[in-house]
Amino acid sequence: RPADVNGRAGVESRVWIRVDQPGGEGQRVEIVSFAAADRTVESWTATLRTTPAGEQTPPRGDEVAVVSLTKQGTTIRFTQTGSGPHEKPAEAQRDLAAQMDRSYLPRAMQSLVTRLVDLRKPASYAFASYAPQANELDVYTFAIVGPEEIELGGQKVQAIRALVRLAEDVEEQPLWMDSAGRPLRQQDVPGEFMERSTREEVLRRFPASLETVKAVDALPASRPLVVGAKTR
Repeated sequence: RPADVNGRAGVESRVWIRVDQPGGEGQRVEIVSFAAADRTVESWTATLRTTPAGEQTPPRGDEVAVVSLTKQGTTIRFTQTGSGPHEKPAEAQRDLAAQMDRSYLPRAMQSLVTRLVDLRKPASYAFASYAPQANELDVYTFAIVGPEEIELGGQKVQAIRALVRLAEDVEEQPLWMDSAGRPLRQQDVPGEFMERSTREEVLRRFPASLETVKAVDALPASRPLVVGAKTR
């Protein structure tokens, strides 16, 4: 949604992720990001809460890890803190070269790429980005493959297939979109997909996600673009 932070007009993105593993371990992630329209200012914070599986002696609460990034001009600062037994604080600073800064894509704008490019013909796009897993600058690529028919919700749907690569050393992720660039299905890893769904279906299959849906509803004048359910 449009946002104004410290007098800078731009866009704000909020992402909620919930993963429930067999055995009881669960993870909840909230990512709040902002980018100024001219991309000179960026900030985002990802908060990961992990609930240990089974009974612990003594009882343990959720382990919390917080990853943050700020960008001012060509300078990027990255910090990481955590409460888990193996979490170690980390901090880094990077300065972008002028050429890389011109092609820099903030996190809040990554989901907007599909809305801004011409989906009618094959094309490839590459951007400089920050990869928090590696704690370094990397390359984000988006390639349009072309039209493809898929099955979604038991029906045949015309889609546009694309390939997304979050960093140079990770596998491409197939993405299928509608003609407006809104995601229909995305493959995270082989055999695992995120698909567009309805709130009613998500709550029926995953009742514990009610708290996440309520958090989305609490945002003023905001509606989610996609409510998805991951399947194997």
